[in-house]
Amino acid sequence: MNKINLIVFTPYGKKYDNLVDFAQIHTGKSFLGILPGHTDLVSNVVISKMIIRNNGIDELYSVGEGILNIENNTIKLIVDSFEGKNDIDIERAKAAKERAERRLNITDEGIDVLRAKKAYAKAMNRIDVYNQIK
Repeated sequence: MNKINLIVFTPYGKKYDNLVDFAQIHTGKSFLGILPGHTDLVSNVVISKMIIRNNGIDELYSVGEGILNIENNTIKLIVDSFEGKNDIDIERAKAAKERAERRLNITDEGIDVLRAKKAYAKAMNRIDVYNQIK
């Protein structure tokens, strides 16, 4: 069976490096399904869930913002976070969600609304991945 190499980098180093059957990630405009032999591409990545299929088994990951580069049958993903269910500290994610909600409900002009919205999206994405039933 054909495979494509997937390599994921975060600020903390290489988090994933494996040959896979398929990957799906959100580019902001749509979900992009990537199979072996995919044409070269560079795109943004948004906070979303990522599916990685290997040997018929789908795994779900929480992915932060970043860049996707597909070239020579290799997917390189450079994102600010990449976590599977076992990597997620669910209590920390719930606390981050609550913090972001409080900030979004404040009308103080000193609040960075964009930052609070991103923190909320990241927390919800982590919670969703953690709670995903297989």
